[in-house]
Amino acid sequence: MAETFHIITLGCPKNTVDSGNMTALLEQAGFRREDDPESAGVLIVNTCCFIGPAREESIDTILEAARIKDESGGSLIVTGCMAQHYKDQLADELP
Repeated sequence: MAETFHIITLGCPKNTVDSGNMTALLEQAGFRREDDPESAGVLIVNTCCFIGPAREESIDTILEAARIKDESGGSLIVTGCMAQHYKDQLADELP
């Protein structure tokens, strides 16, 4: 059975395109998209940090995704501009 994934996309249309590209690559690699984030083996959060409210939404979503993965197991991957611009702070501040 293929590993499953779910992508949560936040922010701009570019992130929507990026998430579509990630989906295509993951499916080509044999992963199967799962509609339910709690059932997915891999949960991906594609973040945005363009303005303050976007940063807050990204942090809230990352924390919720971490809670889901703590309860259901599996992996959490954080991508997008927040992960790129704040990678050291995220690693230090988010367990």
